[in-house]
Amino acid sequence: MTVQEQFTPEEWQDVVAGPVDAGMMIAFVHPQGPAGLAHEMKAIHDATVTGVINSPSELVREVGAVLARQKGEGGEADQMKASAQRAKEDSGRDPQAFYLGRVTRAADLVTQKASADAPAYKQWLVECAEKTAQAAKEGGFFGMGGQHVTPRETAAIDRLRSALDAAAPAAPSTPDSSDALAAATTGPAAAAEETGSPSGTGG
Repeated sequence: MTVQEQFTPEEWQDVVAGPVDAGMMIAFVHPQGPAGLAHEMKAIHDATVTGVINSPSELVREVGAVLARQKGEGGEADQMKASAQRAKEDSGRDPQAFYLGRVTRAADLVTQKASADAPAYKQWLVECAEKTAQAAKEGGFFGMGGQHVTPRETAAIDRLRSALDAAAPAAPSTPDSSDALAAATTGPAAAAEETGSPSGTGG
């Protein structure tokens, strides 16, 4: 079974979109002019394709290959603009929340269905956000004197990292969890039997 076959077509689409959505989340921190937006769009695509061919994660390599094919076919700018419009319509004044929800859903799916790839996938999502934040300077004049990463972008990246750390926590599995449950539910009665005293308080 290939990595992609572990997901439904709809789930795989969400997983593939995850890295781009992570970049789009950062792009909405500061509204950009045409030049800044172009830099960020390029950064998003570069981050989702460059270097992933050498990733130890089969899932990351496969998602990167899909994104590279999509980029080669063209039209990615139109897709991102359509995504941005949908974010504005669906989330009102907080498009970041829209993308954060999409990214955490993607990470959740990977954790559930390809858990071995989840750490690398989550790290990749954060890296895509970081590279997008570094793409266009903020507050400069004709590209000079601005900040590569602003405090608001740093806060957004931290928000993403925190959400991914909390996404789909694996249920703890201990050999004697059932024994612990039994002890928790029958402990007082069992203790009473061992000591020969009633479990309740007498009047």
